[in-house]
Amino acid sequence: AIASEKGPVGIDIEEIQPRSPGFTEIVFTAAEVALLAGRDQDEWMTRCWVAKEAFGKMLGKGLMGNPRAYQIEEINGDALRIQDTWINTIKHFNYIIGWTN
Repeated sequence: AIASEKGPVGIDIEEIQPRSPGFTEIVFTAAEVALLAGRDQDEWMTRCWVAKEAFGKMLGKGLMGNPRAYQIEEINGDALRIQDTWINTIKHFNYIIGWTN
C-alpha cells in the first residue's frame, strides 16, 4: 500500500519473466525499446511494465487497453519518467515493485 499527502499515487508489482515479442509490440514504442538497449531485457521490460501500471493507477484510469499511451521518456538509475512523473522501482527477489512520487 502507498499513500501521500501530495495527491494521487500509483503502485504496482510484477514478477520478472521473459516477455514475448507480441507483448513487446503491444506495450512498448520503438523509442522505449531503444531506451532498454544494453540492459537485462527481462528485468527492464518488467520495470517498464510496472512503471506504466503504476502511472495508470495514479491517474485512476489504469492502462485503458492502450499501454503505449503512457510512454517512458527517460530512465535515471532505477527510476523511469512518464510525462512529468517519476516512477521509482526496486528489485525484490524475482519481483519489481514500482511507485509514483
